[in-house]
Amino acid sequence: MRRFTDSVQPFPVAKQLILELDGSPVEFSVRRILVAGYTGRDREQVRAHVAELERQGIASPGRPCLG
Repeated sequence: MRRFTDSVQPFPVAKQLILELDGSPVEFSVRRILVAGYTGRDREQVRAHVAELERQGIASPGRPCLG
């Protein structure tokens, strides 16, 4: 697994995550998460949204990091 040494400080994450799959609960433990940045179907809309957030003082993620 690739590790990013320049990532931000770790932050608390839920220890258990419960999802529903085909009507049945699926529960698993969370040990690590990946913050991959912003995603979307339309790259230009994503860029416009990131620019809007930055105008509001919300910094965009620099690169993926593990938490």
